[in-house]
Amino acid sequence: MTEKNLLYEVLEQSNEGFLIMDAKGTVITVNKAWIQLCTNVLDFDKNVIGTHVSEFKEYIKYFSVAEYIVKNKTSYSKVYAPFEDRVIFSSGKPITDNSGKIIYFVVKVNDISDIFHLRNQVENFSRIKELYIEYSKSQTNADLNPIQADPKMQKIYQKCLAISATDATVLIMGESGSGKEIVANFIHNNSNRSEKPFVSINCGAIPGTLIESELFGYAPGAFTGANKTGKKGIFEAANTGTLLLDEIGDMPLEMQVKLLRVMENKVIRRVGSEKDISVDVRIIAATNCALPQLVKEGKFRRDLYYRLNVIRITVPPLRERPKDIVALSKYFHNLFSRKYHHTAAKKVFPDQLLEQFLLYDWPGNVRELRNIMEQLVLLSENGTLDQNIFLSIINDDMSIQNRIITENVSVKQIARLDDIIEETEKQLFKKAYRMKKTSREIAKLLNVSQTTVIRKLKKYGITTD
Repeated sequence: MTEKNLLYEVLEQSNEGFLIMDAKGTVITVNKAWIQLCTNVLDFDKNVIGTHVSEFKEYIKYFSVAEYIVKNKTSYSKVYAPFEDRVIFSSGKPITDNSGKIIYFVVKVNDISDIFHLRNQVENFSRIKELYIEYSKSQTNADLNPIQADPKMQKIYQKCLAISATDATVLIMGESGSGKEIVANFIHNNSNRSEKPFVSINCGAIPGTLIESELFGYAPGAFTGANKTGKKGIFEAANTGTLLLDEIGDMPLEMQVKLLRVMENKVIRRVGSEKDISVDVRIIAATNCALPQLVKEGKFRRDLYYRLNVIRITVPPLRERPKDIVALSKYFHNLFSRKYHHTAAKKVFPDQLLEQFLLYDWPGNVRELRNIMEQLVLLSENGTLDQNIFLSIINDDMSIQNRIITENVSVKQIARLDDIIEETEKQLFKKAYRMKKTSREIAKLLNVSQTTVIRKLKKYGITTD
């Protein structure tokens, strides 16, 4: 038996699935286990040997790790369920020769369905339950697999994927708690720096007198009370990786000058030192402030703004992402049910409560939703998430169904009253349509006739039944 045939036999006997491609992404071999785990096509190997990985779409209807690693020439791994009864862990990496040139791509898959089934079989073994919970958390971590049920967020993450392989500076704007750091993490985790540090610093939480030493570090004896050996700064800690400058709009003006210099020269100098240190850091900045307005007011440097604003991503508030409200509510419900109870004690999430969630404006965005769901899981009794607890949390004395659901209209100049009323009405019907979709349900929600709803939707170009 030749060495090549022996290797093939070993792969065929393995319970792990293997897919091997050449440097161009052409399939060289695939073993039986990979076919059984990833497809339902018995003659898959006959169909794809010698074809490019991009042609898998005919057989695989889910995210292809193989196609991703060939396209981005980097390692990648993902947990997903290709079929209802199967959960697999797929990891792929390029194989290089001694000179660093890619010669093969290898994808390995493992069936981890039993890990998920095991929990129901060993309820009395607390340690195994803890391991399961930790595993579930790690694989469903929102930083790696962010929830993006709403089309607006799907477009944002598609844009993130397109820019992640570059080192372009990114500016993420959005309200507090809307998920800016999750977006930053996603960019890093899908970049060539994913195995390197991801460091985050809140520029608004550090006193102006300390922010320079936090960012750049300090030399031994730089000031009274300083560490005798000096201290490494955030930039050095993030070297070769990604640095998230959160709440960049709160950075003092004098510090903005020094940040701009570092971004342009890629060198830092510790406080109290005369030695320059080279750094290779990708900058992602985030803010809930309107930076252009701060620039006009002289509170933010115009040159730094343009240096940061290479790629801008605006994360919409949660109230504008109704599908995300639903998906995130269910995600946090499951997350905290696992954390505080076992499956048998999971509390029911009633449809009426979800309707109330959709009517609420969520001023605290995703952070507020997470906090409220944790309270509901902990405080609700009788096996059902309590709607009254939700109402008490948001300090609302009247039924949520009777809340005014119009968005705030900012009047920046004098206008005709009729125009302002029309704009408010337009926003009202747009928001009602996002939540209800049918004219009958919208009419019930707004307490108007269905005829009125149909007429208004037509007037404002909003499509429904």
